[in-house]
Amino acid sequence: MSAVRYIIVAMISIAFASFFAYLIYRLIKDTFPIAEIEDEPEYNEDDLNEYFFLYADSPRYPYKAGWTRVLAPNLDIAHKLFNAFHPAEIEGLTNCAAVYDGDTFRQTSIFSTGNYGEYEHETLTAHRMTIAKKDEQ
Repeated sequence: MSAVRYIIVAMISIAFASFFAYLIYRLIKDTFPIAEIEDEPEYNEDDLNEYFFLYADSPRYPYKAGWTRVLAPNLDIAHKLFNAFHPAEIEGLTNCAAVYDGDTFRQTSIFSTGNYGEYEHETLTAHRMTIAKKDEQ
């Protein structure tokens, strides 16, 4: 084989090895990072703040442009909730381009004109409903 063919075969082999290493990493990694949220006091809807996780025009993000709105009592829980649905490939990073609190985001032109022509894709929030046992009713 010529040198060019060896290089092409080597590049394809590296690509497959990287892909399989990534698959193994995803299988081993904790699937539900939201479980890291320790017992928090109960919140009602009035205690929830809005946070906006924006995407850039990149295939590495869950959506191409636009944003995800997260309702949470604080930014730390908003990050954990977002990461539960859209985990980053690198631990400790958030899988988006930028994060805004609701008041700041509403003051940007992106809120009214869109982010690369896209708007809100989803809203994430965590709800817990306890059900009374029959003998407690």
